[in-house]
Amino acid sequence: MKCNLAILLAFGVVSGCFSTGTFAANCATVTFTPSNPSIANWNPINGLAQETGFTIRVTPVAPSTRSARLIFLDTDTNTLPLKIQDSGPRYDIINTATGETLSFPRSALVTSSTVQTLQFPKARTPANLSLRLRLQANQNPVEDYEGGRTYSETLRYAVQCFKTNGDTNGIDQDVISTLTLTYTTPRLAQFNTAGPVNLDFRNFTATSQTARINMRSTSRIAMSAVTSNGGRMVRRGSNASASENAVIPYSIIFNGRQLVPGQRLNGLERAGIAGANLPLVLQLDGIPSGKLAGSYTDTIILTIEPEP
Repeated sequence: MKCNLAILLAFGVVSGCFSTGTFAANCATVTFTPSNPSIANWNPINGLAQETGFTIRVTPVAPSTRSARLIFLDTDTNTLPLKIQDSGPRYDIINTATGETLSFPRSALVTSSTVQTLQFPKARTPANLSLRLRLQANQNPVEDYEGGRTYSETLRYAVQCFKTNGDTNGIDQDVISTLTLTYTTPRLAQFNTAGPVNLDFRNFTATSQTARINMRSTSRIAMSAVTSNGGRMVRRGSNASASENAVIPYSIIFNGRQLVPGQRLNGLERAGIAGANLPLVLQLDGIPSGKLAGSYTDTIILTIEPEP
């Protein structure tokens, strides 16, 4: 007898959130539109960068100011890449028009910066600047994030104002702003195993077969299973109500815990963003005997979801 078992995989996710605030400077006032640019869909598992656009309006305070240079300062003194609250997502603030990065470690001096200046053609006439907030892809290296954890950091800024002749018209360095970056890691769970997975008992020389299921998650996991034949392999050509000599029952053991079809298995350990290869074992009560010749099959559909 040849017995095959196919396993199909599914997954579920819970989304996260991201928000910022606003800030003001001394040699120029700065406002944001929108006031809370957010990236709600940054997923630390899929390894993709996410961006969102926003606009700032800079209004010079002194009538003699005709241009200004502005940079954002992270609380990390010298560390690159910048991270929200030291261990959060890597981020950049980018000038949309020039592609220049406007976010730097706290030790950076605006007077040493070469970022493009904003021009004010008339006294106290505001200038708009289009920016992008970018959360970098979680790659090289892949870093772990625990679901539900919030990272929050208030940025500083430095601004240098200039007169028409290029002379400095005021400098503010290392000023605390009200621009606060906040990111809450979503609770995610995902299969990485390309399915279906086939387990073959062949001629029953063993009473168990094992598949390695690769999973990634930011939180603990709940798993459930449904099978086509109620946790029994049924002889091909027979139906689920076939007699005992045409069915072979089995148990499902996932990572050392029994998974009963139709019941939810809670509290599975967090697999982490790097992932883990966990064992799925199909266990027979013993070597089958007294069964009709033929191929016996069942299909298991596994579903995982993150736990709160």
